[in-house]
Amino acid sequence: MSALTRHLAADSDGAWTVVFEPEELHLYIDFVRPGTAADPASGMTIEDFLARRPRSPTDTRAIVSLVALVCRAFA
Repeated sequence: MSALTRHLAADSDGAWTVVFEPEELHLYIDFVRPGTAADPASGMTIEDFLARRPRSPTDTRAIVSLVALVCRAFA
């Protein structure tokens, strides 16, 4: 099965994307620039993503979107 992805928030610089690779049980978040794909090597754990201080409104929207996604999964 291929990786499952969901865009959390985007702007003209790129998009915060959460990626789940079911075969490897790998879940990570990556900032994907236009014309590129998510890269596990440059991605970060959910914990690291939530612990970092938002640097832009897009970062804040991505955090809110991720929290909402997790809440829906547990509802």
